[in-house]
Amino acid sequence: MPLAYFGYVSYELNFVLSLIIFGSLSLFISYKFFRVDLRNILDDKRGLIGIHAIFSLFYVPMLIVYSFTDEFYDWRDLVVYYILPIFFSIALFASWYLHFQKKNEPVRFIIYLSAIYFLVERIYYLIWDWDDFRTGNVHSFYFLFVTIIQLTILGILIRGVYLMTKSEKGLENKSTYQPNNEISEKEFLPTFLLCFFFGGLGIHRFYVGKIGTGVLMILTLGGLGLWIIIDLIMILIGSFRDINGRIVKYNSGSKSSSGENKIGVAAEIEQLANLRDKGIITEEEFSKKKEELLQ
Repeated sequence: MPLAYFGYVSYELNFVLSLIIFGSLSLFISYKFFRVDLRNILDDKRGLIGIHAIFSLFYVPMLIVYSFTDEFYDWRDLVVYYILPIFFSIALFASWYLHFQKKNEPVRFIIYLSAIYFLVERIYYLIWDWDDFRTGNVHSFYFLFVTIIQLTILGILIRGVYLMTKSEKGLENKSTYQPNNEISEKEFLPTFLLCFFFGGLGIHRFYVGKIGTGVLMILTLGGLGLWIIIDLIMILIGSFRDINGRIVKYNSGSKSSSGENKIGVAAEIEQLANLRDKGIITEEEFSKKKEELLQ
């Protein structure tokens, strides 16, 4: 990623200076304009993700300029090095603002997706910097400093996303997950199809409320396929559970119908009891009708 904001100094110094300046500005803006408490920042998911979002947003104008001035081998370089970083930088900031400032819940999935992209990007550039250091293309101080900063930035994002997933319903307190024999309200067929076609993205786990393991499946590509197979088998044999520990089974719909029937029977019995109290039917007639309904 080209970072020559200051043309009179070397590329390495430009990069170091940009990291320091952008990092400092990110902290200042988070504190001044978004009221982030920097004293307790390690436990503040809004602040952690916000700092990373603002930090990434600083590079957008520069990337736009360089996308028009740099030479590319082919269109894939333009997409990988410019379009994707610009898109996800804007997406992360916008979704962070909407989710934490405007209380828009659905956009949290955009935060998760953007976090995955930045995780892959940071790892890619860390490998790139290591290769440059190993071949003697960069100074050792530059490599050490940039590596520490990159890992810090990555750690900020990972910590923020971790706190965010932990605070999701059912994940704030792990003791709420208690496996039982109750049938889940989540239907069998959508769960199976989502696992079969999109298992590598963990969509079926998002569907049943397991946000944390859903993100983990994305990061591991479904455990390189093994996790997908295990989940498929568990779904088919009726051992797959939702976030509340309830079983996702094929007959979940029939159970719901059975419950509705029981509610209907109870309502009829209550109506008969009212008729009996008003003297419209006798006690004997009430008992007979009640027995028929309960059979």
